[in-house]
Amino acid sequence: MKIRITVLVLALVLLTGSCSTDSIPEPHYSGEYTLSGYVLDEITNAPISGAEVFILEKEGGILVQTPDKQIAFTKTDGNGYYEIKFPVQAAGYLYMFQARAQHKNYFTKPNPERVTIAKSGKSTFDWKLEPPTWVKISANKISNATYMNFQGNRISGTFHNDNLDSTYQFMVGAGEPLDITLFSYFNNPDSSSNSNQNFGMLIPFDTAEVTLKY
Repeated sequence: MKIRITVLVLALVLLTGSCSTDSIPEPHYSGEYTLSGYVLDEITNAPISGAEVFILEKEGGILVQTPDKQIAFTKTDGNGYYEIKFPVQAAGYLYMFQARAQHKNYFTKPNPERVTIAKSGKSTFDWKLEPPTWVKISANKISNATYMNFQGNRISGTFHNDNLDSTYQFMVGAGEPLDITLFSYFNNPDSSSNSNQNFGMLIPFDTAEVTLKY
């Protein structure tokens, strides 16, 4: 009976130890950390040379609502590759920094990426930036509407009798269709109409000239 009890207790100890391994936090990392990777065109996957990469830190922790503090900066080389080093004092497996990549000819994503610090002291992260297209918008009035509002992705404006000769210019995302919704208003306050005009796919780094008819 004693032998059976001893074997049972030993088996339970071994089983408990093996099941709890995944719940043990990784060792904390302190020292110089290296983040590397590529910044690429979102549509063509071509490397983006001269893109700026920032490492940001929130004083007091990632969840504290304080301004971002830049602690490191670099630029990508001719192959779109970057390597950036920054100090980490005591980062565990849940400790995160924020990183941002941007280029003057591309859209910058509104929110930075969160980078989890690995216990190895290095990790990789690739960005894909959205290329733009420039859109010039003019109007052609073919009805008795007094004015017209238009809306689209990153696009909005108004045409009325006093600015029919005006032209709006926007920078929008390429590689997607240009759909614009028109809201026409007439002398009667309760009289209005809306329509949708599609101008097809946009070409990266091109200038599209469109005319809205209302």
